[in-house]
Amino acid sequence: MNVRTLVDFEPSLNEDELSKLSAPSLRLAQAKYHHQKYVDHCGPPRDDLFLMIAYLDAFLATIVSVEELVPESTKLQLRRIPEFMFMVALRNLATHHSVIATRTEPVAKFPRLFRRRVSVKVGGREEIGNAQLLFDCDSFRETLTTLREDKNAKRWVPRAKEALETLELQGQVEFDAILAEGIRRVTELVGK
Repeated sequence: MNVRTLVDFEPSLNEDELSKLSAPSLRLAQAKYHHQKYVDHCGPPRDDLFLMIAYLDAFLATIVSVEELVPESTKLQLRRIPEFMFMVALRNLATHHSVIATRTEPVAKFPRLFRRRVSVKVGGREEIGNAQLLFDCDSFRETLTTLREDKNAKRWVPRAKEALETLELQGQVEFDAILAEGIRRVTELVGK
């Protein structure tokens, strides 16, 4: 799957357009911008793991903060979206518990949630394909199990486990596809 085609977004809002957006729509535009930057750094010409992770962290922070800017009824709808709850869990892990891209011992509290896949075309023209972060569902599940006793995580861990189970049942565990579907579904609720 080509991650460059998952979300179509051009950050071309001028000041007049910005002033017309609601706070949730502006935050969503920021999230889409950070997501596009994450995708841009997944492979040629700019394959850069540090920037991939930096933009992924920024994306997670902005997409999840949309929830704080919408009415209660919309919050409840957002919480029914498994992809959104998945992103909430990743944001919470990245913000409060672990740097997503760090090695395991002795630096990180939890197993690494991602592996990195780099596609390389062999034969003909030499061409390096996209690098992608591959999500490790088992490590995520193990991390959530460890966190269930954490008093601050008790609120979101059950929803994260449920989201993971739903995504697995749907056969949707491709990380970039989960992010793209999450953006699509949040956009449907909040607007462009």
